[in-house]
Amino acid sequence: MLLKSQSVGDIPWKEKSFTPTTGQITFIIPNIPIDLIALNFYVNGVQCEPVTQFIVSGSTITWLNTPFSLGTSDWVQIKYK
Repeated sequence: MLLKSQSVGDIPWKEKSFTPTTGQITFIIPNIPIDLIALNFYVNGVQCEPVTQFIVSGSTITWLNTPFSLGTSDWVQIKYK
């Protein structure tokens, strides 16, 4: 919840990294993002596109298997406010 004196820009970025299991598609972050525009999802250092490559529901981010399935050699990073 934002205080009246805060804006999204004032809130520090949070970061969570994962080494997925083979075929893993859901990732749970500790907090619900306050602004979905300020959520970045990366696979192996490449930023993914919302709606076409991942979707967000609360604190759960779902990878849409685009363009490939994740495996144990991949790295997922989520940055959000």
